[in-house]
Amino acid sequence: MRRGAGQATGPVAGTLLAAAAGIVLAACGRAGGAPCDLNNGDAEATSQPAPIPAPVEPEAATAEPAPEDAVRPPPAREAEPLDAGLAGPVFHVPLGDSPWKGASEPLAVLIVFIDFSCPHCARMAPVLDQLVAAHPDELRAVYKAYPIPGHGKAPEAAVVAAAAHAQGRFWEMHDLLFANPGEWTTEDLERLAIQAGLNPARFRDALEDERVRAEVAADVTAGHRIGVTGTPSFVLNGRRFEGSLPFAKLEARVTAAIAEGRARLEAGVPRGEVYEDLTADGLPEAPQPPLPACAAPGRQGM
Repeated sequence: MRRGAGQATGPVAGTLLAAAAGIVLAACGRAGGAPCDLNNGDAEATSQPAPIPAPVEPEAATAEPAPEDAVRPPPAREAEPLDAGLAGPVFHVPLGDSPWKGASEPLAVLIVFIDFSCPHCARMAPVLDQLVAAHPDELRAVYKAYPIPGHGKAPEAAVVAAAAHAQGRFWEMHDLLFANPGEWTTEDLERLAIQAGLNPARFRDALEDERVRAEVAADVTAGHRIGVTGTPSFVLNGRRFEGSLPFAKLEARVTAAIAEGRARLEAGVPRGEVYEDLTADGLPEAPQPPLPACAAPGRQGM
């Protein structure tokens, strides 16, 4: 459903533009050329977490030779490196009324920040469905909006998806938006809404509802607070990582997160409270890097 850049007119078009303009949009400046980066366009995500360097062997010390009958300890087993995607700080991200699919009482919660105009997010959508299907009783996938400035009609699409959520049809709209990429006109978005099964009158009312655009703005703010700078970005049991990852790598991380949640369950935490327990002591926002000494408040520049 690719369209030209022509602007539609009329009350619905004006409402969509006003709703998109009213949202505090996220800046996209992810380092390293990750996907959906305004500094780097929609470059393919190829960066992987840096491998942990092998320890440097110390220089051999001169020692007396051990007697032949000395009892030698078995060689130490080399520790497996911790997955970089699960080694960062834990954040507490409120789930709120965000759309979700999967387990009603999960052992692992995967929050996904997406932009409907991001091709990497579109490619990750079936991967996430595959993960939820593989762990229907343990994993919950939670959607958060993160429309990127300059990404076509991403802000309008986020508002439309939130309006669909108000009618309980979020996932239908989610799938249609990703299946029909392009510079949507307002008429395109209206047709997708009808195709998703939305009541047209209620849909138009939702577009004018301050609560709908506030829902999108709250998602963007939540992403800002924990350091999200691009899409797709993930928060798994409170730990943030990003990029378009293959199923096998995500599956390994989800399996580890489920084991983490199961340990809390076995320790006596009620199943419905596992996520809150895992993230109870998490950071509410990413720590800011310290200012250089010459730029610290109250200091004279050098």
